[in-house]
Amino acid sequence: MQDYDSILTKTEKALDKAKEKIIQLNEEAKSSKERQVMRCEEEMAQFNREKDYWIHSEAQLHAQLEEMRRYNREHQHTDIDSERAQAELTIQTLKDMLRACTIDFKGCWDDHLPLIEFAYNNSFHTSIHMAPFEAMYGRRCRSPIG
Repeated sequence: MQDYDSILTKTEKALDKAKEKIIQLNEEAKSSKERQVMRCEEEMAQFNREKDYWIHSEAQLHAQLEEMRRYNREHQHTDIDSERAQAELTIQTLKDMLRACTIDFKGCWDDHLPLIEFAYNNSFHTSIHMAPFEAMYGRRCRSPIG
């Protein structure tokens, strides 16, 4: 009977060691699994932060693009109106110069076109801060008039 008791004791000790080993392995597996879960959660959080950053960046770029488009639409009309006004002013100036020459020189207006062209191209224009001839050729017109 003693042999059976000693065998039983040894078997119980072996079972206790096996249980402890199983518990230890389970805890290690659980710990490893928890680490993997934590790593996955960290990676997911990083992914979400990057996704939010790119969504925010895209929204900012879209807003800037819309602002530029709005600005271009508003100023396109302004530029066209400004060009139209400048053309009308030029035409009116040429008409006034032609009228003055026709009245002063008592002749046909087409005889005075070269004189009007010369006067217009060599007179100072405030919009460009120089004469058109000077803007075109980079120097003042040299003429015997002076």
